[in-house]
Amino acid sequence: MMSVLKNMNFLKLFSGRITTNAGDSIYYVAAMWLVYELGGSAFYTGLAGFLTLMPQVFQFLTGPIIDRVSIRKLLTFSQVIQAILILFIPIAHLLDVLNVTLVLLVMPFISLLNQIAYPATSAVIPLLLPKEQLTKGNSLMSFAY
Repeated sequence: MMSVLKNMNFLKLFSGRITTNAGDSIYYVAAMWLVYELGGSAFYTGLAGFLTLMPQVFQFLTGPIIDRVSIRKLLTFSQVIQAILILFIPIAHLLDVLNVTLVLLVMPFISLLNQIAYPATSAVIPLLLPKEQLTKGNSLMSFAY
């Protein structure tokens, strides 16, 4: 297992995925909590959950996108745009314009970007590792999810 981590490009991908997943987990809990606090009802929280899961319907479209563009650029783009979208929330709070509608509008776009990033990460593994290390590499990446 450790031999796979000697591949620096795979190590960067693996550590990036762990970091991203930790951030995603914190974000989803905080966003759902924020929606409940701002909306004051379980309806908005349920709507937030729906809006977060809805982009998964379009995941089948990501394969052709991933095949046509640079995976590195796609992963970088998706992570940067996600960060910008997430920054809208504290900026809106500082400007005293934060409301449940804004949070509900941001959530599906962040989720949509994840629907691109996760398959792109899986697609790049065979490009980084030799065939004999793919099983170990995929096992490690499944741990990162």
